[in-house]
Amino acid sequence: MVNLQVTLNRKRFYSPLETDYGRFIACHDGEKVYGLAFPSNKTPAKELTVCALSRRLEKSLNNYLRKGEPLPDYKTHIFVTEFAAKVINAVRSVPFGKTRTYSSIAAKIGRPGSQRAVGSVCRKNPVPIIVPCHRIIPERGGIGNYSSGRKWKKMLLAIEKNRGRDIKKY
Repeated sequence: MVNLQVTLNRKRFYSPLETDYGRFIACHDGEKVYGLAFPSNKTPAKELTVCALSRRLEKSLNNYLRKGEPLPDYKTHIFVTEFAAKVINAVRSVPFGKTRTYSSIAAKIGRPGSQRAVGSVCRKNPVPIIVPCHRIIPERGGIGNYSSGRKWKKMLLAIEKNRGRDIKKY
C-alpha cells in the first residue's frame, strides 16, 4: 500500500545496486524506498551509501534480473495524489508474470475511461520494478511506453514470462 502520510526530517541515502545490466541507484531512508533509477551514464551528485536495505535490494534485484525471481514487497514511500496512490496500489496487485491494461487498472480503481491518467501515473513511478508499471500495457496491443525505455520494458516482461531463462541483454 502506498503511504500518503508525509515523513519529514528523514535522512535519505543513495545506494548503488550493482547488476549485470549496470548500476541502479536506490534512494531510501534505510527502511523505505523512495526511488529507483535505472543504469545510465550519469553519475549521481549525491554521496553513495551502502546499508542493510541496499544490500537486500541489490541481492533481490540481481535475483530478479538473473533468475526471474519476484522481488520481495519492499516498503516504499511515494509522495503522490490520492488518485495516483490508487493506481499504484492496483499496479502492485498485478501478479508476477502477468499483464493488465491501462483501462483495466482505471476500471479497477473505479475510474473507467481514465486510462491516459493511469499511464501518466505509471510514467512518473519513482520506484519502477518495485511498483511494476512495466506490467501495464495498452489495450490495443503491443507493450506501450516505459519511463526507462521500451527496451527495458520488453526485457522485464520477458524476464517475468520466462523466469529468467534465455534472456538476452537488450
